[in-house]
Amino acid sequence: MAPRVLSMFDRNGDGVIARDEFIAGIRDLVLGDVRHKLWFAFRLHDHDGDGFIDETEMLRMISLAIAESELTERATQPAELLTRVLFKNADRNG
Repeated sequence: MAPRVLSMFDRNGDGVIARDEFIAGIRDLVLGDVRHKLWFAFRLHDHDGDGFIDETEMLRMISLAIAESELTERATQPAELLTRVLFKNADRNG
């Protein structure tokens, strides 16, 4: 995941995060409006950069959230099931 985060700061795409790129990225995260912060979070989880969060990316997100929160995954609610239910309820255009 770290390379994805770092690439989001590389605004000119040269493979290096220059000082001004780093400062601009942090400024957007800390001082940016809610829209900028949400866009950052979306891009963070859109691993293939196609502008959509697919089921694989959502599963990764839910699995990481469960692991980071130190919750024990319930046998009746595994991350795969939560992902399917979320997509069934949220994916309006299929």
